Amino acid sequence: MREWEEQLKNPQVCYVLLNTSKRGHARVAEVLRESPDVVEIHNVTGDYNMVVKVSSDDIEQFAGTFSSSLKRIPGVKQVKTLIPTAF
Repeated sequence: MREWEEQLKNPQVCYVLLNTSKRGHARVAEVLRESPDVVEIHNVTGDYNMVVKVSSDDIEQFAGTFSSSLKRIPGVKQVKTLIPTAF
């Protein structure tokens, strides 16, 4: 098995897609920057306007908790979490 396939068996990163209101966008980014687990934040176009890369020792458990906390931030309209898996 190749190294990248081995890494995907035990994912350490996930990607969170966010759709935020224009008014709440800056506040959401500010809150994300405070999290030590947030690796990258990107503004994007399309159905979602922000992509967040997150890293954690137990990404599956963290992703659920993190997504729930994001939904409570004023300005967040929609959250979708993507966890890489091996195919």
